[in-house]
Amino acid sequence: MLIKLSWLQRLKALLLGRVEVDDINADTQPISDNHAANSAADLLSVLQKNGRFVDFMQQNIDHISNEKLGLVVRDIHHGCKKSLQECCNISAILAESENSTVVLKNDFDRHAITLTGNVNSKGDFKGILVHKGWQIDSFNLPTSLNNTSLNIIQPAEVEVQ
Repeated sequence: MLIKLSWLQRLKALLLGRVEVDDINADTQPISDNHAANSAADLLSVLQKNGRFVDFMQQNIDHISNEKLGLVVRDIHHGCKKSLQECCNISAILAESENSTVVLKNDFDRHAITLTGNVNSKGDFKGILVHKGWQIDSFNLPTSLNNTSLNIIQPAEVEVQ
């Protein structure tokens, strides 16, 4: 059964890890902007805490040698991967190996798979898997990591001398 959701309902489903029946039955049940922003801030907080993700993304890396950058990225990768494993269960949309030939039936999920190249036919599609895609199977984000302000990803830290 195909269920169409608004972008707000999709975002809520992504952030909560589930689609609530009330959301499906309501034509325009708004999601609190605060809830979506809170969840996004909480996810950034987890990535920052374990992987220093925001610190890395805010840095100018143009002057850093590839060798040094590789060492830094390894630590960030380990921390961010740990964060994702703690709060998300992520799996591939297609199980086949990338660069392998896949055949898609005409009724495939067009939200989960994007076709590129010669897409003129109406029947089944045969092509090379460029990227297997990712989907969230479950999402268990801790809520309200920072009780003082929802806009704070990580507080500044000052060592008093």
